[in-house]
Amino acid sequence: PVNATICKAIGATASFSVVATPGATYQWQTQAATATTWTNVSNNANYSGATTATLNLTRTTLLLPATGTKFRVIVSNACGTVTSDVATLGELATLSKATAVAVVGTLTPVLTVCQGSTVNLSLGTGSIGNVDWMYSSDEGATWQTFDSYTQTSLSATNGVLTTTSPVLNAGTAWFKAVASNGVCTSMTSTNIIKLTVSAPAVAGNISGDDSICASTSSMLTLTGSTGTVVWQKSTNWTATTPTWTAITGATTTSLNTGALTATTAFRALLTNGACKATSDLYVVNVTPVAKATAISVVGTLSPLLTVCEGRSVNLSLATGSIGNIEWMYSTDEGLTWITFDSDSQTALSATNGVFTTTSPALQSGSAWFKVVATNGICSATSALLKITVSTTPVAGSISGGDVTVCAPLTAPTTL
Repeated sequence: PVNATICKAIGATASFSVVATPGATYQWQTQAATATTWTNVSNNANYSGATTATLNLTRTTLLLPATGTKFRVIVSNACGTVTSDVATLGELATLSKATAVAVVGTLTPVLTVCQGSTVNLSLGTGSIGNVDWMYSSDEGATWQTFDSYTQTSLSATNGVLTTTSPVLNAGTAWFKAVASNGVCTSMTSTNIIKLTVSAPAVAGNISGDDSICASTSSMLTLTGSTGTVVWQKSTNWTATTPTWTAITGATTTSLNTGALTATTAFRALLTNGACKATSDLYVVNVTPVAKATAISVVGTLSPLLTVCEGRSVNLSLATGSIGNIEWMYSTDEGLTWITFDSDSQTALSATNGVFTTTSPALQSGSAWFKVVATNGICSATSALLKITVSTTPVAGSISGGDVTVCAPLTAPTTL
């Protein structure tokens, strides 16, 4: 037999063996380290196989079987009896030890990572032995080694050890460290780390009204997204460091922008566990409002707002209109409108002064006038002005009786 080593831990095992001889009998013997006599081994809590080719040892206390004990075996068959060489039991006093596994850095949410990423792990100082880093994706039913550390001296104590995990897939991953030290039983880390691996968030696409008038709103819709939604907006999105503001309460796939006064960019942030995604920008262009003030007649009409057929009227649009101006009239109570004059404002955001125009020649009946101001997609209409158009009176011709009468005549004359 050859010398054997047993770990200094209760329950540790070792064995001595010789080549089996068919038909032979065996008797193992022991001799204490300081003794001179040999004693036959019997099967008990410390020994088994005392009369076989292999003697098994189990440590029941830290002192039994004792270190330095010598072992030999007497082998007998019909041909005779021989005694084996002597082998000695040695002891491995440094036990394996694996401290606590931890994640390096902060994970948000806690112990949650995004699919396709890795994590940095550490094993606390004080581990003893050669360390295997292991992970499982089936709640610890099976374990795979993904990194190992060989300690230079198995009796030394490791400092902090670090490693990087494999790329993780969606689901759950468990991590542990196992320290081994020769014949000593491998020891698992004092804890097992469980990580939740989130499926990727999907940003989706934004659609909706991309052009509106000032002080109106747009309804935006996010489609094809996965994860929890947070909407953000910015009015300086083209800046080197734009400012994005989260919209309070905007956590659904639909967003009413509220009344906007300036062109604004919107985006959606999607979060699924530790995974994040950001949609493309969606810009809502805001056009300054158009405004049409009140129409009035220049001068005095008698009767009020009444003109004679065939004539035109001078009209004015009060100061304060905004946009390009179109003068329009209708002769069928506003069912159809005809443009008869226009004015393009130089600066659409500025305020116009007074506009004046002359209407077409009017026919008998009634005429309605209005002004439509347009500014890009925005428009505004003035209040209507109604003018009654009187039919031209006809003087007719006079005919009848005598055109010359005597002055004293008092009797009536019929014409």
